[in-house]
Amino acid sequence: MPMSNPEARTGHVILRVVLTALSIAVLLACVLMWWMTVFDTPQPVASSAAAQPSAAASPQAGASE
Repeated sequence: MPMSNPEARTGHVILRVVLTALSIAVLLACVLMWWMTVFDTPQPVASSAAAQPSAAASPQAGASE
C-alpha cells in the first residue's frame, strides 16, 4: 500500500520515541519504589521464632512455684 503522506510517518516516529521514553521512566520509577520499600518489610528471623516458646514457658514455670 503506497504511503500518501510522508509527514505522517515522522509523527509516528516521534510518538513512538515519546511513549518509549515514558514507559522506561515509569519502569524506573517502579523499580525505585520497590527498592525503597523492600527493606521496610519485616523479615522472619529464626532466633525470634525460637525465643517465643521459651517466653511462653516462663510464666507457667513461675505460676507453678
